[in-house]
Amino acid sequence: MNDRPSPEQSLSSVSNKDFFKIFNLMRIIHISTNKKHPCFRGTISLQSKRHDILFVVLDPCDQPRYNITSIYFRKNLMFAHLGVRKDFDFTPDPKLEAAFLKIFREFHPDVIHLQLFDGVNVLSILRAASQTPARKIITLHIHSLFCLSGACFDRGRVCRLNSIEECSCENCRSAAKREKLSLLKYNQIRLERGKEIISLTDTLVCCSYWQKETIRRLLGEESKTTLLYYGVRRFPKNKTKATVTKKEIAAAGMDWDHFLAIAEGKGWGTRMNGISFRFRKNPDSEMKKVRKAFGDDFKKLQMIVKKPTGKISKKNSLPSFGYLGSLWELKGVDVLLDALQRLGRLEFRVLMGISLMSDHDASKGLLKRMNQHRSIKILLNLKREEMYEKFFSQIDYLIIPSVWEETGPLTLFESFFHKVPVIISDRPGMVEKTRPGVNSFVFDNADSLAAIMRDIIEGRVTTGARTRANFPVTALTEYNAMIENIYSGKTIIE
Repeated sequence: MNDRPSPEQSLSSVSNKDFFKIFNLMRIIHISTNKKHPCFRGTISLQSKRHDILFVVLDPCDQPRYNITSIYFRKNLMFAHLGVRKDFDFTPDPKLEAAFLKIFREFHPDVIHLQLFDGVNVLSILRAASQTPARKIITLHIHSLFCLSGACFDRGRVCRLNSIEECSCENCRSAAKREKLSLLKYNQIRLERGKEIISLTDTLVCCSYWQKETIRRLLGEESKTTLLYYGVRRFPKNKTKATVTKKEIAAAGMDWDHFLAIAEGKGWGTRMNGISFRFRKNPDSEMKKVRKAFGDDFKKLQMIVKKPTGKISKKNSLPSFGYLGSLWELKGVDVLLDALQRLGRLEFRVLMGISLMSDHDASKGLLKRMNQHRSIKILLNLKREEMYEKFFSQIDYLIIPSVWEETGPLTLFESFFHKVPVIISDRPGMVEKTRPGVNSFVFDNADSLAAIMRDIIEGRVTTGARTRANFPVTALTEYNAMIENIYSGKTIIE
């Protein structure tokens, strides 16, 4: 970025940069500890084309100074990073409240949107926000409004919540002990904090009907809650291809070795197996450089990479299942691996699209178990633009074995976008988003998952015809339009 202000600059002076054009209809502050959630990130990108956006990224640390550590721009988006205390239960934090009061007074937002991921102390932020006329919106990406872990999962079992005052999981007991309070007293304080958060909020956006109903049951609130499932980014079918082959280059009248010399020499990508080349970036993003480097061959290359990707044929005729996600224990990979062990010598394939963000021993152990299974193929850290080509086009069913109460998951909606049915664990927040027997099968343990997979492999069951009507999906543009209706105070139809 060419225009990078120092952390000491005021947000008000930075936010008046010339690139905030006349179409800025609202001044919106998004607050989150997570920059990478695809729906959230995509929505903000869409909003930045019309509105004046500040994204405050909370960076939890042991000894926060509660000041802006950096301010920078990405296209039309302004980011500000703020060091904060590691929080888990909305304990009042006067320093955090003062820091946000300063931000709000300088930016003058019309909307304050808190994305409730792990570590966001919404209570202190809302107390500061209450001194502004801005609308206050919370999207509940996890369940920490009524659960300390945010997952409603207690050491190997689903937590059956009857009331916050009755919570007795290990997290609650440890927190009460740390605060030198009885468990009942600590939970009563949690209940009071939850109700205060609701009182300071205009709208709570729930990501599942189960979550909305749980808030009504535990916190006695339904007038401020609204239901909105995630939207997905729809990649156009004529998207520029990421990979070109030696055969395609030759058919276009270009010399393969000459092409490689330029493309590799410029660092634009990587040669694969000697017969294909994968661009690291979309060639469109560096069009002038590509045109200059290839000269008369540029139009030939453009005809190749602009060729519509269309439908990609499945390469393996065996029944194929997929898993897409991280190795976080609550994603249920262990359940899936246990089910595979029950399938004996049956012939099938499992594609495991793994997001590997760390090198922990637990991750190594799971990867080792996967590599030892003859039916598993691992795809590490797939890019989103590769998901259809390398993953969804090659599977018959997506398995989502999560053991926590998912608020999405986004992979379910992405699977439906590609008209791939799902096999999901019996979690209410997921089941409500599907039509069992039409676009989904539901299991409750490794045995029942194995039974479903066995029936599919042996041809005894299948889902309905794979038509768009059977796979309802909200596009990211539709999701954003509904979010903006909430910002403006309009009623949203659920």
